[in-house]
Amino acid sequence: MWDRKLIAALFGFDYKWEIYTPKEKRKFSAYTLPVLYGDTFIGRIEAVKKDRQLVVENVWSENGKPFEGAMKTAFEKCTERFAGLNECGGVIYSY
Repeated sequence: MWDRKLIAALFGFDYKWEIYTPKEKRKFSAYTLPVLYGDTFIGRIEAVKKDRQLVVENVWSENGKPFEGAMKTAFEKCTERFAGLNECGGVIYSY
């Protein structure tokens, strides 16, 4: 995701890793990650590892609507896999 112009041209998705952006100027959070569903970026996620759990602190959808149906199922399944890759015992959704 380092080539922001390419991602915007290919997908119409404006992404910036905001760790180096001053807190008061961030749109999302320092370590926000993009969420890809099929061939479309549908949102962003802020997740942290706490006490061997992946805690999803925020989710921002691109259209402002919550993930529902098959999209929500796919999101949760992927989040669980991501938790496993990070040696977390499970996922806590706190948003």
